[in-house]
Amino acid sequence: MPRTEFGHEHENMIRKLAREEHLPNIDVTERVMQRIHHRSSSRPWRRLLSPMGAVMGMCVLLLVSATAYATAEFIQIRNAAGEVKVQYVSPESRPEAASGDDKFKKQVLAEAQPGELIAYYVKDKRVGGAKAAGEQASLKFAYKERKLEDYGAFVREMNRVDVPVMPEKIGEYLFDYGTVRPYYTVNSIDGDVSLYNRTVAELTARAQSEAGRLFMASIPWTRASSVSGIYSLEGAHIGIHAMMLYGADVKVQQEAENEAEVLELGSRTIIYNDVQKEHVQYRYLNWYNEEQDAYYSLTMDGGKTLTKEQLLKLAEELMNNGL
Repeated sequence: MPRTEFGHEHENMIRKLAREEHLPNIDVTERVMQRIHHRSSSRPWRRLLSPMGAVMGMCVLLLVSATAYATAEFIQIRNAAGEVKVQYVSPESRPEAASGDDKFKKQVLAEAQPGELIAYYVKDKRVGGAKAAGEQASLKFAYKERKLEDYGAFVREMNRVDVPVMPEKIGEYLFDYGTVRPYYTVNSIDGDVSLYNRTVAELTARAQSEAGRLFMASIPWTRASSVSGIYSLEGAHIGIHAMMLYGADVKVQQEAENEAEVLELGSRTIIYNDVQKEHVQYRYLNWYNEEQDAYYSLTMDGGKTLTKEQLLKLAEELMNNGL
């Protein structure tokens, strides 16, 4: 089965949001998202495939797992055709990014505008920037997060990229801000392999004729990898995150401290996660929407802890509104 790396870096979706000034610290969401991986479908790409403070940056290094696991012991969610769309697996290590890559990415992001997706190519250090025989040039990507604090602008952006529309409020929680992240893979941009190839050709040609090592191109995008809405109530925050799968499936790392319970809410399978660690405890929900081919996470952070029943009530409200 072919595998694909999901962009952002899908860079911990939301580790970044939590670091932005005057934004809530969404640690829980980040922890959740760090354990979610995408794997591409073995079926033909119809539209070409490509977690918040713990579920989105849903959106972020959604790196594909290359390890096979026995699935009998772990939770699964299947679609109507019986295909596994969500698979809980054993924890796995994630490779650290090379420091050199971080340096160039920081440079790219320093020049990018909010909401801008940048493809960049780093010239090889070898003489002339030449690559070894058979070695293919490849692009890297950086996306500068855009936080949409106006709900109307958030709705327009969701409609532009055709993703599920997040509500203006959830229970008593009011909209704080939203984010939408672009979709790209290791060999396509915005679901377009030919655009990827043209961009590679353009940047490598510049690298051969121009000085320097870093070459960049701004990429217009019309397809989203994920959408997140953050809501606030008296210093507490909840996040609803939708990861668009485009035919892919999802692997979720189930740590020993996570007691995951499979529940039925109406006709939908929902996973209640209760994580109890030495210095941190948190709860969150996950479910799969087959009609949208989207994987949802509902997280909470801040000064108010919701009970299992309160979380499920919020999830029911969201599902009744199409999510």
